[in-house]
Amino acid sequence: MKESNKLDKMYTLAMDALKLHHFDEAISLLDTAARQGSLAAILRIAGVYYFGIGVEPDTDKAIEYLLLAGEDALALGNLGHIYYLGMEYAGLSGLFTSVLMMLSLAELGIGNAIVYSMYRPMAGHDVK
Repeated sequence: MKESNKLDKMYTLAMDALKLHHFDEAISLLDTAARQGSLAAILRIAGVYYFGIGVEPDTDKAIEYLLLAGEDALALGNLGHIYYLGMEYAGLSGLFTSVLMMLSLAELGIGNAIVYSMYRPMAGHDVK
């Protein structure tokens, strides 16, 4: 039970660091918690790498973390979406379908990552 509390506290500290844009600290905490078996940390750090929140986007690293979850349905679902998005980017219709499917993942903690990555250019006054 103590291990679970320790992982929960580590995850909470990582989320606080993400909110404050202390990405190195957040990633370090999430990595440690994920490698110790925290499903929440696995899903969050996979989203961080997939969407490039504080780091360069790295799909391979996101997949590496999702594979740590073993046969967890949420992680397998995310792996499926990554594969699906990669296959469907060929057409505009596929792009819109993929975006809508990703938005349905909002309850997995990836919703915040999507919103952040969509509005980051606006916050940086990148109008291109």
